[in-house]
Amino acid sequence: MLSRLQLIKNNSQIKSNILRFYTSLNGNGNDNNNNNNSINDILYTKDVEELINKQISIELTASHNYLVISSYLSNVKIGLYGGAGFFLHMSNDERDHAFKFINYQNRRGGTVFINNFCDNNVLLNTVYKKYNGLIDALTDALNMEKVVEQALYNLNKIAENNCDIITMDYVTSNFLHEQVKMIIFYV
Repeated sequence: MLSRLQLIKNNSQIKSNILRFYTSLNGNGNDNNNNNNSINDILYTKDVEELINKQISIELTASHNYLVISSYLSNVKIGLYGGAGFFLHMSNDERDHAFKFINYQNRRGGTVFINNFCDNNVLLNTVYKKYNGLIDALTDALNMEKVVEQALYNLNKIAENNCDIITMDYVTSNFLHEQVKMIIFYV
């Protein structure tokens, strides 16, 4: 597999397309749709597209769960306002991650499909839970981050299996490093 990746990396046409794609993601490129089709066709498989959609749902579910934790901690009977603010910030971060994946899916020419995340049992054990303090909330947050991290690793592995270095680079540089930092923070 490494030899196929090496061949892809050495191909100047693909390098040019990758650069054009990342430039368009950052909003710095010329957004003519005339030549954008070539980047969409490069090694973007249905498997990767489906996992991107799953990741969007996971990120939205994590955002929802952090919002639930924040709401619980900010209740006047609980009064852990600093913790509530932290989890509200985390909720916004997870929602932003979902938006980044939505943008990525659209830029690659995939179809965004957002599951009803409340029917998705990936992370929902936190919803409407009463905590015995901040440690319980942080423990649930750590477990959520581990689920998100594992999903990112799975997405990256499928992208690697399909020689989709664009997705591999996008996931690694935009999400995995941050995810590892968050898990270390919670531990």
